[in-house]
Amino acid sequence: MKNDNSKRLIASLAIATVLVGAGAIAAGNILAATTNKTVSDRLSEKLGIDKTKVNTAFDQIHSERQEEMKTEMSSKLDKAATDGVITSDQKQQILDKHIELQKQREEQRTAMEKWRTESGIDFDKLSEYGIGGFGKGMGMGGPRGGHGGMGMMR
Repeated sequence: MKNDNSKRLIASLAIATVLVGAGAIAAGNILAATTNKTVSDRLSEKLGIDKTKVNTAFDQIHSERQEEMKTEMSSKLDKAATDGVITSDQKQQILDKHIELQKQREEQRTAMEKWRTESGIDFDKLSEYGIGGFGKGMGMGGPRGGHGGMGMMR
């Protein structure tokens, strides 16, 4: 019975991770399609604040949110382990997989940025035609590679 519960928890966490990522990608694509300027561009202009400062703030908020989510996930997994739904080894497997997937997303973002730079295509001008997903800071399919959080708004 515990093994079935463990499998259900792991499957639920995997599905939740995919759904959150898909939601972030969809939100990023909508944002890219509905505006030629990023949120940070628009905030910078409206508030009269240097764009670099706005981007730095977004990055800090994104990092803080990532840490909060990591702590929350670990806490929930601790409870599941305490309740006997998973073992401490299974908890670590879940955390390790989460880290592995984050690294893969970062590698995809880096590869996308490299390709974007090397392609010779002016993606900033292309965005004027409502073609999103290739703007600076965008990964495969969305801002920050579908990471979600405040970083997606940049």
